[in-house]
Amino acid sequence: MLWLAAQGRLRTLDRLPATSIDDQNCKLCTNLPESHDHLFFSCSFSSQVWKLIQDRSHKQWPALPWNGLLDWTARRYKDARSIDDFIGPLIFAGTVYHVWQERNSRIFRSNAKSVCNVVDGIFQQIRDLLMNNGGPAISEQIQTIWNLSQIA
Repeated sequence: MLWLAAQGRLRTLDRLPATSIDDQNCKLCTNLPESHDHLFFSCSFSSQVWKLIQDRSHKQWPALPWNGLLDWTARRYKDARSIDDFIGPLIFAGTVYHVWQERNSRIFRSNAKSVCNVVDGIFQQIRDLLMNNGGPAISEQIQTIWNLSQIA
């Protein structure tokens, strides 16, 4: 899914024939037409998700359009030598995945989660990955942020 997102190939409403969908507004914020950049960054819902992710993870992301952020993430975390560098791409991929899943849940199941519930899902997924990680040592700060105290 991240590969499709990176290629700008996700089937956002702006990519579908106008005749197949009556309402082309974003299903997360309902305010503006859905596009790739809007869905992941301009949308008020996804912007709140990114903000809360930054606050809770203590990781800052530059305010860039999709391609710029994708390039920045690839360069910034190219040589993941520490657990902190390992977590950055997980946050990026997890956030993209969960925002897309929330969008699909609203379209196909008429089921909507709050921003906090989406962020909790992202954190749980990353926490699970970290719990099973046999990689670099995990600092006390990261254990606290990601609630990993039981593996210390």
